[in-house]
Amino acid sequence: MVLRGEVDVAFIHYESVQPQIECIPLCDEELLLAVSPRSPLVKALWDYRPFSPDYPNSPQIPVSLLEGVPLTLLSEGNYSRDQCDKMFRSAKLVPNIFINAESSELALDVAAATGGCTIIPHIVRARRTVQTGLTLYRIDNPYARRGFYMIYNSSGYVSAAAKTVMEAAIRSLQ
Repeated sequence: MVLRGEVDVAFIHYESVQPQIECIPLCDEELLLAVSPRSPLVKALWDYRPFSPDYPNSPQIPVSLLEGVPLTLLSEGNYSRDQCDKMFRSAKLVPNIFINAESSELALDVAAATGGCTIIPHIVRARRTVQTGLTLYRIDNPYARRGFYMIYNSSGYVSAAAKTVMEAAIRSLQ
């Protein structure tokens, strides 16, 4: 859509390989484990400090702790789900998928309502986890990290509105 001029700016989780697409890295994003206080996993997490914006380098939990734990994950085909699947394959684990959700917000709500767990992108975490009472943990796996990029067509006209959006994204995420 950016190449065809249908949108001025887009945000993606991988670098574009198109030469006319300018790809600006904004930040690294983590997938975080969101855990209900009623989850049986809470006891295993007792020794791990939860993630918080004030302590972003909290210790990471091993993926092996998720073995057998019922998880609400995003539906197959979602990029975050693809990363989760790679994470589990690399750890040689078969996830116990309780529910497939269509959005991170729904996954958080299901985990909160059922006393379960979900894996969400770092950018989603702010208000939703506070509202649901879930605690966040960093996951020790290379697939739990990914880039977050802004792209635009550098061979075409960039509107003033698009420039404003781009400048705001750079200020807030870089």
